[in-house]
Amino acid sequence: MEKIVKLFDWIVTEKSVRGSRQDDNGLWVNNNLKPLYFCPINRVVEVDNGQRFLLTKETICKALGLDEKSNKFLNGLPTKP
Repeated sequence: MEKIVKLFDWIVTEKSVRGSRQDDNGLWVNNNLKPLYFCPINRVVEVDNGQRFLLTKETICKALGLDEKSNKFLNGLPTKP
């Protein structure tokens, strides 16, 4: 199983998961990673290529209300069967 990567300054939409990895100077991960599943207990999202990301509430992007929009979308995703 692939390692779970913690994202910082992240946002989630129906079409993408974006954020930066630790110590990457703010470079964002690929913005074409469509979110498929979300575990609200562990706060891990799985994207369409199988990668998994840890999305903590403390590291979310709070600009322009993106934190509320991202959390609302995440809570609407199914959990992995």
